[in-house]
Amino acid sequence: MAAPAPEPTVFAIVRYKDRQELLRFPDPTYNTFCRRLSSVFFIATPSILCVERSMPGLGWVCVDPATWQEQAGQKLDDDWPYYRVIDGDCPEAKQHGRKITIKLETPGGGSTSTDIEHSATVSQLQAAVATAIGLPVSQQRLLLHGEKLSDGNARLYNSEVTAGVRLSVEPSKPAGVPVIQLYASAALHSPSASVTLTTTLSSQWHFWHDPESLFSSRYPCEIEFKVATTLDGDTSARWIVPSSAMRNRWSHEVAFPYAFWPVDPFETSSSNAVPKGASCIPTLNSFNGCFLPRKGLYNALFDLFSALALPHGASQTLASRCTRQVDEDQALAFRILPQDEYAELSSFVVQPTPDVTTRIFLLYKAIDKDEVKDWTHADEIDWVEEVDVDVAAARDESLFRVFEWGSLEVS
Repeated sequence: MAAPAPEPTVFAIVRYKDRQELLRFPDPTYNTFCRRLSSVFFIATPSILCVERSMPGLGWVCVDPATWQEQAGQKLDDDWPYYRVIDGDCPEAKQHGRKITIKLETPGGGSTSTDIEHSATVSQLQAAVATAIGLPVSQQRLLLHGEKLSDGNARLYNSEVTAGVRLSVEPSKPAGVPVIQLYASAALHSPSASVTLTTTLSSQWHFWHDPESLFSSRYPCEIEFKVATTLDGDTSARWIVPSSAMRNRWSHEVAFPYAFWPVDPFETSSSNAVPKGASCIPTLNSFNGCFLPRKGLYNALFDLFSALALPHGASQTLASRCTRQVDEDQALAFRILPQDEYAELSSFVVQPTPDVTTRIFLLYKAIDKDEVKDWTHADEIDWVEEVDVDVAAARDESLFRVFEWGSLEVS
């Protein structure tokens, strides 16, 4: 058996501060490159802010460690690869240490922003997000163009996070996360509003059973909050919001208080089987559901949710959440629960009584294209009548309005 071919030797010109060397590397890996830098320039790897390569017509370009090996030994215009190493002591470090503004789409459907140094890590960005919106690091996911920023040690400039970029912030678990939003009117004179939610546990479809996780992510997070569990297993949580919090616009962008209460996704059924004694177990199948094709899916869902009077940010977030779960060769099967059916799963009481309450919750799953023949197209359904939404009242900003919206992927 022939011996495996050895890793190719790499030659490159490396500059650090005012010194540059033609260096030889026994293999093209990033770890080997860093070890060689340590022995030649006495640079500790953790102190490296960025490694840049000189590119014809582009100038200096940061090289991501994840793609290092693919380009390490490649010549450009027959010249040796030319790199410069930047750490905190280099004059060039200023451009990597500058602060950038990152726009955040919050889980409640609103938006805000945070300022952070471009040389910060993803973990440091998560800490800044936690401070900005009150969602703990352990409970958040940061999404860039729909993809999770998963490497906490990665520098922002190596993660395509640039000034003005828009990140989506989502709760990390569980999968189904209804959001409650309060929109106060100028005529609301009560010193506070309270939201009492009671979830009924069933054998197949139930809400997250850890009482402490109910409303665990909320804005503002300093509000009064109480949890109780009955002997039969039902969970009740009361969320008390001062009226001032419903009128103040934090950072002039978040216009309403919101709270999440997680849904346990593991027992949700997409079959027709309903166990004895279960009064309301929602199902999704070709008899009660519908479909939308993958092409144009986001826009179709956004228009649908907007037609049901969901706020703009909520429609965006919910449409994006569902679209990400469907591959290009699939379609989306879904069902929006009628409000009276959804109320049997969780009672929802707000004091003082809102002028209008709108609750939008859908079950969904991806299906193969050849399955859509068995499903009704979503355009054939009168959704306002199906879900029973008072659209005019839900859009009337002079009223005290409460929205709840969420989704749950079923198998």
